[in-house]
Amino acid sequence: MRLFFYVLFFVFCFGCSGNEKQNMTPLQKVNSGEQQSRIANNNADIKLTKTGITDIKIGQTYDPNHFIQVGDENPEVPDCFFSYNKNLPNNIEFFVMADTIMAIYLSDYNIVGSLIPRDNALVKTNESIKIGDSEDKVLKSYNPNKLIKKISNYTEQPIYIYWYDDSAEKIGIRYDIDEGKIYQIVLGNKESLELMEGCS
Repeated sequence: MRLFFYVLFFVFCFGCSGNEKQNMTPLQKVNSGEQQSRIANNNADIKLTKTGITDIKIGQTYDPNHFIQVGDENPEVPDCFFSYNKNLPNNIEFFVMADTIMAIYLSDYNIVGSLIPRDNALVKTNESIKIGDSEDKVLKSYNPNKLIKKISNYTEQPIYIYWYDDSAEKIGIRYDIDEGKIYQIVLGNKESLELMEGCS
């Protein structure tokens, strides 16, 4: 008798599992695919260099075929927006003005907020610094005579800028600090690094 109940229980559970798979809606299948894609993105090994990320460089022309725009443009600041690349984790954002990639943003979206679900890929700078690292690590990673410290007018927290070169179109990196931790990293040209308000 006990064996009979075991067999009956096995048939019931196996049938439910099969029915659940057959009854999965297209939306559930899509969400499953998106989840697998985000898991792959989260495991990506990507580095922010002195000039860009992967084959995308600061100052290059923006190609909308390879990017997805995040949010709507501010009508008061036309041709200015943020986007992410279709082939990279979407927690790497690109700041675009006048069809030119001006800066690359890495952010702690628990602090800055987000309109869309974000990947959680671990991206390090050329100096192996990442979101969540300490302010002290920034101070130890650069020549103190060339590291510029400012205080944000919005957060009243430290901001550090380091220029990789001294040319007219120089590229640098900025670290935004909150309570002793890095919550935002920006690689960009002079205009974008000193433009604290983005497109607003």
